Amino acid sequence: MRATFYRRFILLISIILVTARKGPLFKEIFMRCRHFVRNFVRMLACCALVACWTAIAAAASDLTFCCAPDNDLYRVMTADGAVYPRCDTPAEAVRTAPNGGGVLILA
Repeated sequence: MRATFYRRFILLISIILVTARKGPLFKEIFMRCRHFVRNFVRMLACCALVACWTAIAAAASDLTFCCAPDNDLYRVMTADGAVYPRCDTPAEAVRTAPNGGGVLILA
């Protein structure tokens, strides 16, 4: 299937080069290429969004909690099996937090 796509793409480029000075056919080919480029840019934008979302999700795991074991936020965050460090004192939480990580001091 890829070979067919590449053949069609090469054929399209060669037709564009041959008919560059002939009006309606060139305009139609140009319009088709414009849609291809627009869809390609959209796909790249989606990939960039997914990459950013993945980075944000990875950064969210750098949280250290300072709270009671039965704190409602801590229970919700660990309910799906995620593991977050929990400390009893703020000083201990700051010491155990990774560089660039967040410390949540909760009641």
